[in-house]
Amino acid sequence: MVTAATVGNCKPHHSTPNTSIMDSSNNTLDSQKVISVGEAQADPSTVPQDAGHNADPTVAHAPFKLWNPPTETRPTVPPELDDLEPTAAEVVAAYQSQARRSEHLRNAPLLTQEIRDRQQREKYKKWPNCVIRIRFHNQMQLEKSFPSTNKIKSVYAFVRDCLNEEAKSIKFVLYQPPARELKVSDATVRDKTLLELQLAPSSVLLLRFLVEDLNDRESNPPLHHSILATATDFPTVAKTPEPVPDKSVDGVKVGIAGKSGKEVENKLAKLLKLQPRK
Repeated sequence: MVTAATVGNCKPHHSTPNTSIMDSSNNTLDSQKVISVGEAQADPSTVPQDAGHNADPTVAHAPFKLWNPPTETRPTVPPELDDLEPTAAEVVAAYQSQARRSEHLRNAPLLTQEIRDRQQREKYKKWPNCVIRIRFHNQMQLEKSFPSTNKIKSVYAFVRDCLNEEAKSIKFVLYQPPARELKVSDATVRDKTLLELQLAPSSVLLLRFLVEDLNDRESNPPLHHSILATATDFPTVAKTPEPVPDKSVDGVKVGIAGKSGKEVENKLAKLLKLQPRK
């Protein structure tokens, strides 16, 4: 039997919240939020890509030039025959230059590292930039200027960025004839600057794809369509007019040649103080 005192002594029971359970649930929610944020950041569609990955190569690598294949031979000025005959001063200068070169080769091992470094700095100062032309299979040429301190890797990166999407994954080799390949995998090439590779101040490098179908001479190289749209023709040299012969000079020559043998003989006799023939 429940009495009033018992009822009065009975207090309503309030359950105390389990803080450990709430903390664990909060931690679980926070971890789920972190995971969801991480998944959203890992989504390729939301990750900010490299600015130059999908950028227009004409903007990313400006300035550059793309030359069309030459369509005609450039006019050349015929050399003057008089220029082929060296003068005495030219012969002496050539001999002195050869003598200095021989002396330099004999003393080359005596050059200190400081002198070689100074000569190298002078070359960098003289040729701060290096103009490289990449010649494709159909004679189109892609031209760009690079700092002479750059490595050959920068040239490869420029060419690859100018290719279309289908050709970017295909390997290619830059080389100089007859068989000087400038490969990035070659330690003797990749660690040297363009000036140390003797490509400054300007050089032409040939390109060969490892997939022979892309080396077709009858088709354009697999360049990006925006790059191909910038192709221009090589500047042509204006044809110089042929010199007009001087008629007065020819007349004098004809007059001299037309004299009779007797007149010439009389003049010779006067010079030699002989009695002319009658």
